[in-house]
Amino acid sequence: MKKVANILLLIGGILAIFCAVAFLIMGVVFIIASGPALTEPLIEGIESGAITTNFQGATTEEIVKIIQLFFLTLGIMFICFVPFTIADCVICFVGKSKQTKGMYILNIVFGVLGSTIINTVGGVLGLIATIKEGKRAAENG
Repeated sequence: MKKVANILLLIGGILAIFCAVAFLIMGVVFIIASGPALTEPLIEGIESGAITTNFQGATTEEIVKIIQLFFLTLGIMFICFVPFTIADCVICFVGKSKQTKGMYILNIVFGVLGSTIINTVGGVLGLIATIKEGKRAAENG
């Protein structure tokens, strides 16, 4: 079971690198889209009917501000995921080499926070295997 956990942690660590880069790119794109660069295309799209909304009685400028606020919120959310994903990547590779209960628990926590579920599964399997080994050692001990 530890071999499976180590393989999952290796895959999860590589995946965490790609997720961190993707989250960073998405965050930057959404933050840029929330600024003045997208104001004119949004206004043109709303006025021409290409972008439809359910905001009854709202002016075009109000709708644009709401959309830009939504984009800014998404951008900040993606940027907030980046440190957790980077920490998850580091913890994956350290946990793979140390194979302790604490490192597996950190893999579970940061796997959830960094949105890389493979690391969480690897941490759970590693934790189960470590607990079983501890019980066997205590019985034989």
